[in-house]
Amino acid sequence: MSRILMCVSEAPYGPVNGYRLQVSAVLERLSKSHEVVVIGVRGSDQAPEDGGDDRLRLLSPFGGGAADRAASGVEALLHGTPMRVAALARIMR
Repeated sequence: MSRILMCVSEAPYGPVNGYRLQVSAVLERLSKSHEVVVIGVRGSDQAPEDGGDDRLRLLSPFGGGAADRAASGVEALLHGTPMRVAALARIMR
């Protein structure tokens, strides 16, 4: 059994969208034979609790302020990564 850390930009619980559904499916599949922990950003449309799932470690939603968006945009441009990746990295620091 391996230990796996998943870092995701949206927590895998309701309300469901396509991305959250995919993350949830991967989490369930991997959890059958591995110890999995998910670090994810709670969406602005999601309740603060994690539904009692001890595999989830939730971060506050993206700030979304103009300065945060600008900093994430510059960082994404400099590193050649998508803007959400840069924003997620800023939250996790």
